[in-house]
Amino acid sequence: MSTANKRESLIDLNKLTVKYLEEIAKECGISLNKSSKKSEKIRKIASAGISEEKLKKLFEKYLSKYESTKKPTKSSKTQSNSLISSLENKIYLLEQQVKYLMSKMEGVENKADDIKAFKPPEKKGDLRDIEEIIISKIPQGASMAIDELIQIKELQEFSMKLIEQAIIELINGNIFNVLEGPSTQKIKGNIGRLVRK
Repeated sequence: MSTANKRESLIDLNKLTVKYLEEIAKECGISLNKSSKKSEKIRKIASAGISEEKLKKLFEKYLSKYESTKKPTKSSKTQSNSLISSLENKIYLLEQQVKYLMSKMEGVENKADDIKAFKPPEKKGDLRDIEEIIISKIPQGASMAIDELIQIKELQEFSMKLIEQAIIELINGNIFNVLEGPSTQKIKGNIGRLVRK
């Protein structure tokens, strides 16, 4: 087997187009006849006495250039389509999850609004409890400003509205007299102090 044939079998110059064969010849200072066939050009390059290493490097350089310009194969198109389809599915799933989370958040907000709007019914028992606390804290003949009264620890769990109702009940029940008194908080706008009868 001649050196040229040996090289052709080791480095398959036939994989390159005429354009890249001419580029290799140009780099190695080999003049090729433009009208000659591809096989003749390959034979001329292979028999030009270029070192194996140099020819291999040039072959690899132009082969990679050639392959980068080739149109994508069907398999790579299929892979690309598959990847796009997979991404579309993932995007769709994410959109569904976002919708689900948004609906959950709306539900939580509505529940929070309902909780804020909910007012527990006022029990008559609560009024009686408040009245008893007030009576126990103000002995007969003693008085207490409304500001002091609403600070009583046991009354802290009740609303101001309930406390006012209990005080009015006690006044109407003739258990307490009222004075204007120097109180910031006043019942009915003018009752600042309670006096136990």
